[in-house]
Amino acid sequence: TEPEVQKTNHLFLDLPELKDELAKYVEETSKKGDWSANALTMTQTWLRDGLRKRCITRDLKWGTPVPLEGYTDKVFYVWFDAPIGYISITASCTDEWRKWWFPQPGQDIELVQFMGKDNVPFHTVIFPSTLIATRKDWTRMQAISTTEYLNYEDGKFSKRNGVGVFGTDAKETNIPAEVWRYYLLSNRPELADSTFLWSDFTAKNNDELLKNLGNFINRTLSFVTKSFDSSIPPMELSKEDEEVVANINLELEEYIKQMDKVALKAGIKKAMAISKIGNQYLQNNKPWVLDKTDKKRAGSVLAFASNLVHLLADLMEPFLGSHWSGKVYSMIGVEATAATSKITDRFVFKLRTGQRTGEPVLLFREIKDKERDELRKKYAGSQAERLASASAVQSDTNADSVFRLDLRVGVVHECVEHPESQTLFICKVDVGEESPRELVAGLREFYKREEIVGRKVVVVCNMARTRLAGIESQGMMLTAEKKKNVKLLEVSDATVGETLVPEGTTLDPSPALDRRAFQAASKGLRVGRESSILFEKRYALKSAESNTLASSAGVAEGGKVK
Repeated sequence: TEPEVQKTNHLFLDLPELKDELAKYVEETSKKGDWSANALTMTQTWLRDGLRKRCITRDLKWGTPVPLEGYTDKVFYVWFDAPIGYISITASCTDEWRKWWFPQPGQDIELVQFMGKDNVPFHTVIFPSTLIATRKDWTRMQAISTTEYLNYEDGKFSKRNGVGVFGTDAKETNIPAEVWRYYLLSNRPELADSTFLWSDFTAKNNDELLKNLGNFINRTLSFVTKSFDSSIPPMELSKEDEEVVANINLELEEYIKQMDKVALKAGIKKAMAISKIGNQYLQNNKPWVLDKTDKKRAGSVLAFASNLVHLLADLMEPFLGSHWSGKVYSMIGVEATAATSKITDRFVFKLRTGQRTGEPVLLFREIKDKERDELRKKYAGSQAERLASASAVQSDTNADSVFRLDLRVGVVHECVEHPESQTLFICKVDVGEESPRELVAGLREFYKREEIVGRKVVVVCNMARTRLAGIESQGMMLTAEKKKNVKLLEVSDATVGETLVPEGTTLDPSPALDRRAFQAASKGLRVGRESSILFEKRYALKSAESNTLASSAGVAEGGKVK
């Protein structure tokens, strides 16, 4: 059919009428907010070439309807409508949204926006002009941080063609989110295009996160636990310590300066430079030697280092996330709150003498060359090609070797008796997620409450949520049982959040198992020789990263897992 040309009426934003006011806003705000060079250049090009009236409606069925008589059959143009969503999203979150968008004198509100460079004009020209045209005193964007392109290995990322590694792929690797966050932010294409390389990803994990940051934190807290009974020892600063403080403050000052400029890549480098100072401090003072020759000085060194761990948790939280920093705060014995993680402009010793510390845990693991090569191979080509390949492999896989349970290592933080039941406990269990899961467990006949708190357990994480005696349970702790001998499965050397899989099987968890589906999926689990847990009598259940074997804790061979 030959296209038919029709006339239609639309609404326009009169940008030429707003040019002077917009130009003044850009001139003042770009300096105050230290806009990134590419954002400023693109905006100035629009102003230099002359602003034109911009159509803000479309003759489409999909979109936000125009609430104006004569235009109700139209929708708003998406990039006129989308930034207004920043306001409506705030309003959907709090009834006090006006405090954010119409701040009163004395309220310190800054709007900072992050985006790829393609979307700059909609945020530096269109949206500010829209706000100006209302003649109301809206909060306007002060700082904008834009990026160039992130390429992939020897080509370009393409969501349309499925080339690259995407969010679902990253989750599938079982590499923690903080590693992905660190790599992508430290490799952020702020001034020029950058490239995602699996070799670089592995090097940053192994050499920077594991050997620098993780090494310093784990060494410090392990020594405190071992030599000072998990208690922060007294601290007395030496002249050399004061010089280290001065060096830390220089790096901290630069960190704050870069973060205020929204220079994230430079900020994360400064934080890691402080971690490097910490490692050098330990190496120079050797508290493991001082512990035998000068216990007082050894304690002072470790107290200093523990306070530096606190500072690093504060500085790295914006990059690695609150889940990661929460683990570090737990290790140094402080509660993770907004006040806890507040960044001071000088190195402050926040930990008090005698403060109890938590259990040191491994924060990062090494990515071996073999794993790196497998990941590079797995995520080569397009997603369509990978899915086809995976489907072919799955069809060739023996059905008996597919494991349907999502099992993870957890640690019980809280355990109380259920007020409405004589047999149930209510437990808070950390399985490496943003917040602990609440589990209801029928273990009061076999365990005392204090025997469960602090214990590492195996948790079924793909159970459908169910209510037990009025309390919703978000999973199940696995036990081994034979002849009324019931024991929680043990994984004491594994890391919290690790996945457990029978070695040699394909993990393909089923969604939201009810009790009958769980029984079908778990029927192949039995206690093997020497307290091992076997699937289909031949696949040993072990953690995927640390290779820790799950144990029946003494339940005899042939016992059921339930």
